[in-house]
Amino acid sequence: MERLNAIKYKAIMNNVPIMEDAGILFCQDFIRSHNVVNILEIGTAVGYWSIAMALLDSKIKITTIEFSHARYVEALMNVKSFNLDHQIECIWMDAKDYQTDKKFDLIFLDGPKAQQLNYFNLFIDNLSAKGTILVDNIDFHGHVANRSELVLRKNLRHMVEKIAHFQKVLEGNPNYITHKYDVGDGVLLIWRKYPESIDCDMITKGESR
Repeated sequence: MERLNAIKYKAIMNNVPIMEDAGILFCQDFIRSHNVVNILEIGTAVGYWSIAMALLDSKIKITTIEFSHARYVEALMNVKSFNLDHQIECIWMDAKDYQTDKKFDLIFLDGPKAQQLNYFNLFIDNLSAKGTILVDNIDFHGHVANRSELVLRKNLRHMVEKIAHFQKVLEGNPNYITHKYDVGDGVLLIWRKYPESIDCDMITKGESR
C-alpha cells in the first residue's frame, strides 16, 4: 500500500526506528493465525506497526504508548489519515507510568531496548492467560551475539548486555516458553508455560541490571 510505504520511507529517512519488512510480515501472519484481537504496543514511533496490524481486520484494537511528543503527534496524524481512530488508541506517556486493567492477546515490546525486562514485569499482568509477548530487535544488528567485541563502545555494550540478560532470564525461567525467530533484526516470542496458573508472573521486581 503506497500510503503505508510512504510512512515507512519517511521514518527511514528521519532515522525513526521501525520494524523491518520481514518482521512486519511475521507479525501479520502471527496475528492472523492466532486470532489476536487486543494488542498493547510499547513504543509507537510514528504508528507504522500499529497501522500495518490494524489494517488486517477491523476487529483488531490496539493501544500504543509513545514517550516522544513529536512522534506521538505524527503517529496520531498517520492513524487519522487511515481512518483508524476507532481501532488504534495512541497515548503520549512514559510507558512505566501507564496503568490499565485491560487484558491483551499480544503485547509488543518495542520501546527502549535496555528496559525490556522492566516492561515485561510492568505489563505481564495485562497479558491474557494464553497471550503472547513479542519482542523486536532481540539481535540488535548482530551486536548481541558479538557483544564481547564492543570493547570501545561502552554505552552500546551496556545496552546490548541488557538485551542478552533479558533473553537469558526468560529462557531460564520455568514458567515461560520462549522462541527466537531469525526474522528481521530478531524476534522473541514469550508464552506462559502454565497459562492456568499465573500467580508467579513477575520475574524480578524492579529489575535494573
